[in-house]
Amino acid sequence: MHDLRPLIRMLDEPLIPSRFPPTSTAFPAFSGFRDPFFRDIPRQPVLDVHEDTSAEAYVVEAELPGVRKEDVEVRIADGGHGLTIEGKVSRRGGQAQEAQPAAPAEGTTEAPSTETQAVTKTEAGALQPSTGYSYESSFSRYVSFPKAVNPEGVTAKLENGVLSLKIPLAEERGSVRVDVL
Repeated sequence: MHDLRPLIRMLDEPLIPSRFPPTSTAFPAFSGFRDPFFRDIPRQPVLDVHEDTSAEAYVVEAELPGVRKEDVEVRIADGGHGLTIEGKVSRRGGQAQEAQPAAPAEGTTEAPSTETQAVTKTEAGALQPSTGYSYESSFSRYVSFPKAVNPEGVTAKLENGVLSLKIPLAEERGSVRVDVL
């Protein structure tokens, strides 16, 4: 089963690029999947779920880059047989640019940008254009467990963009004798 994890992880990856703001500004004019047509496509975090037999618990790791812990909600559902992870990502920002925009590098073309432009005044009184953006997205992921879990003992930690959950299994009651009246 461990040999199949890379394949399963690859199948969990979305077919479109991440909707989080790009980390590189080398080609800011490319809007690709930021087009309004693609905004309603749901985002699903990549998950790794396995059973830790020594601790009698499920371990769930979800990749949530750029998400704050205040923006994540984790719920145990379906009588302890399901887990829901929901959240949102909001970004607002901008960067000041030089008064004269640089010419595009040789071999590249400049396309219209979807970012808004404003003009700011520096201390020296020179006007400089600046760009700004706002971005909002939500995500949801549901996992079904074959064995019931104990919702009281769940521990969760969000660190370096990875949500780690340790979910203890519920005690199995075994068989119960029923008195016939």
